[in-house]
Amino acid sequence: MKTQIACSLLLLFSFFSVHAQENQLKNPGFELDGDGWNYFGGLRIEDTHSGKFCLKVTQEKPSWAGAEQILRLPKKVSSVEVKGWMKYENVVQGTENYEVVRIAVEFLDEAGNVTGGYPPVVGNGVGTADWKKFENTYDVPETAVKVKLQISLANCAGTAFYDDLELYMKGEGGENLKALKSTGPIDWGSWYTIPVDAAKTGSHYVDWSSLLDAPAGKHGFAIVKEGRIYFNDGTPIRFWGTNLVAGKCFPEKKQADSLALRLSKMGCNLLRLHHMDAPWATPNIFGNKETTRFLSNQSLDKLDYLISALKKKGIYVFLDLLVHRDFLESDGVANKPPDLGGKQVGYFDEKLIQLQKEYIKQLLTHKNSYTGLAYKDEPAIVASEFINESSAFLHFQGDIVTPTYRESLEEKFIADPQNSGKILARFELDYSSKLSPVLKQRTGDKGDVKESMKFLSGIEQKYYSTMSAHMRSLGVKYLLSGSNFPNPVLVYQYDNTKMDLLTTNDYWDHPQVWKLNNEWEKIEIAPINNTSILKNHKIGPINNIAKYRWKDKPLIVTEYNMCFPNEYRLEGVPYLAAYSRLQGFDGMLQFHFDPEVAGQEGKYSFAINNMPDHLAQWVAAAPMFLGDYIKEAPSFVVDKVTENQIFSLPSYSDFIDILDYLPLVTRVGKQSGEQAGTPTESFKKYFDEASQTITSETKELSLNRKAGIIKINTAKVQGVIGALKDSVFSFPAITISLKNPWASVIAVSKDKRPLNESKHYYLVVTTPVRTKGMKYSDSRNSVSEIGDRILQAQFAMGTIKFNGKDQVKIRPVNMSGSKEAEIRPVGNLLNISSSRSFVFEVVVE
Repeated sequence: MKTQIACSLLLLFSFFSVHAQENQLKNPGFELDGDGWNYFGGLRIEDTHSGKFCLKVTQEKPSWAGAEQILRLPKKVSSVEVKGWMKYENVVQGTENYEVVRIAVEFLDEAGNVTGGYPPVVGNGVGTADWKKFENTYDVPETAVKVKLQISLANCAGTAFYDDLELYMKGEGGENLKALKSTGPIDWGSWYTIPVDAAKTGSHYVDWSSLLDAPAGKHGFAIVKEGRIYFNDGTPIRFWGTNLVAGKCFPEKKQADSLALRLSKMGCNLLRLHHMDAPWATPNIFGNKETTRFLSNQSLDKLDYLISALKKKGIYVFLDLLVHRDFLESDGVANKPPDLGGKQVGYFDEKLIQLQKEYIKQLLTHKNSYTGLAYKDEPAIVASEFINESSAFLHFQGDIVTPTYRESLEEKFIADPQNSGKILARFELDYSSKLSPVLKQRTGDKGDVKESMKFLSGIEQKYYSTMSAHMRSLGVKYLLSGSNFPNPVLVYQYDNTKMDLLTTNDYWDHPQVWKLNNEWEKIEIAPINNTSILKNHKIGPINNIAKYRWKDKPLIVTEYNMCFPNEYRLEGVPYLAAYSRLQGFDGMLQFHFDPEVAGQEGKYSFAINNMPDHLAQWVAAAPMFLGDYIKEAPSFVVDKVTENQIFSLPSYSDFIDILDYLPLVTRVGKQSGEQAGTPTESFKKYFDEASQTITSETKELSLNRKAGIIKINTAKVQGVIGALKDSVFSFPAITISLKNPWASVIAVSKDKRPLNESKHYYLVVTTPVRTKGMKYSDSRNSVSEIGDRILQAQFAMGTIKFNGKDQVKIRPVNMSGSKEAEIRPVGNLLNISSSRSFVFEVVVE
């Protein structure tokens, strides 16, 4: 009898184990402060459906605000069921049908992109309604690895309340499943504190100033010849560099000298001066006065000295013009532009154009008291860009032109007899594509698309022509660029091809600060995708940048970064250096550099002085890009785009999306015209579909995008990046065996001889970096605790074998450039498991 009861109880327990539902959401009723959710607006209050707290979200103007939770799906999941309570007050729909109060679900692939389309919402509404329960069940797409539950005011105004959310995962047989725990490289291994105090001495790790050709300007002004950048005397040039931002562009003299020395030793030969005009910069170029009509003598003196210090070290300057200037009523601007820097309206408003010309004349005719040259006559200045990240068509969030400016623009539109009876259309970006945003007409807009596109294209081209003529009339000799607006829309790319130089920006996993109402002080805790480029190269930087490349036009990437707190970011710098060199890009500028010592000041999201992993990778990347360490691809594949493509929606070419392997094989770029582009059949052999391995045309680079591994194998640089754990990687000079799940090992010749002949080279062994005490959210899509400002690195665990080298002296190098005690290998095998540095100097005896 007891046996029968025990069996019955066991069966009953098994039944409930399978069929009892368990809510997979953490903190579903907001009873705990900040636990489980990524917040981008909202406040916990005591006006609830149940319990003590709920989430209240309120917006006076249309904006995205709310919270989201991302869960990793178990392998055999078939469906997801979502329930939740919501009430709302005075909700006004935005311009799109989906811009309402809502509870929504998205399924994400490994790259963090929506997969399977956007499913119907769990619940939504407009107006006012009391607490109501909403629920829906969803089939899980095959390619989904995560599910995101978002509760939000979706770009609309009003007030919403959320409480008692539920999410259940079911298998094919209806059994209940649990979300998987998200893990990453930061979870592995043991860690050591990175010593950074000595970084003041003027160097980071090693001295690559030999890659520079000091002083800057010795070969004359930069010119364009056959689509590439040369100097007047015929010397070809490529640029590897970074950005100074805002008040950092005006350092004291001692700091300017230290900065120039540090950057030269890093191998930086181009520095972009960015946001000099921003009202939030302290100081700014105007001296933070009540007008922006006059330049500050104090700021100019500091800028003069910085440029002279850079010039002496062989570092060129990219001088931004209009970036974030606040056009004021005291400047004579009656109608406030819709955004800082004259976004959109700076292209056509006559007053704003007049003020831009005035600023340019004041700045570029100013004589540098330390070089004796006016900026317009300074060959150490390579280029200027007219207007940062802008277009006459739209801004990131769509058409932001305010009514007064809109009226002026429409008057210009109908002044053309060809547009008689036509309506000027409004445009926005369609972000629903998983590859690139494309141009679309604003929902509900009745404007005439083609006529409007041609008109706005004409506005852009006239602006660029007018500003170019103004600068040339002042005697400016260096290269001119239009704008670096980083969306691959053909029509404004085409307008920019009228300039000397093309520029663009690209960020991998930029913190989604727009989900925090653009509160930039919270950027370190903003949501991220936290994914690897190497496993998602289709949407990675090289493919994206290649979409901006046009044949016979030089291209400089004015901003790129792989941002903190992405766990895989150490891959980015060598990946970009290697493949940008293969592509033959003319310049790569990482955003950004602060003069301060690492870990002592500033946010970590972008500042590479606070990223020892990035700085160490520069040891290999600078010679890879600037030297002859990696070959440029001999072929050039032309993507022909027609006039109809350019001036019709979506104004986009999917050429690289279809042949996504091509930018990792050979050079790619657009050209306008009706003739056919380059046949691509012969390049298919470089993509092994079975192993998902892409080999460059030069056979020096390969990416296994399934495993997430890049191999670099040339005479002067050899190594591997990515998922190295428990594998052996053999190259002519070194054999690598590491236990770390994510790392990079690169050997690079210092004496510029092939590694098999080199007597002096560097070994760069890079592992993940974190701040001490840093914690990720459960989904690993944000940081829940930033920790303190002490930087830590993961110990590299494993060995490096120096092939054919029985007598080598190895010394770790710290961030100050100081060499530590010699490490003796056993024969030619080095165990690096106790080493506390990313960089090692190798001398062959």
